[in-house]
Amino acid sequence: MDVALARFPRIVGLRDGALAFDLPAAQVSREHWRASMPSTSMSWPVHRCPPPKSRRRRNRW
Repeated sequence: MDVALARFPRIVGLRDGALAFDLPAAQVSREHWRASMPSTSMSWPVHRCPPPKSRRRRNRW
């Protein structure tokens, strides 16, 4: 949040695909920021990558 407020003149917040706020950075509070975050009952999908396949090196002599 601090980086966005420091680098951009306006901040746009979305919640559930809808506009939650569109304000100058100086007017955005932590409450605005929290309002655009998902509720605690929601969970983010976790994408796990499979472990890398073992590459056995053969001696090519």
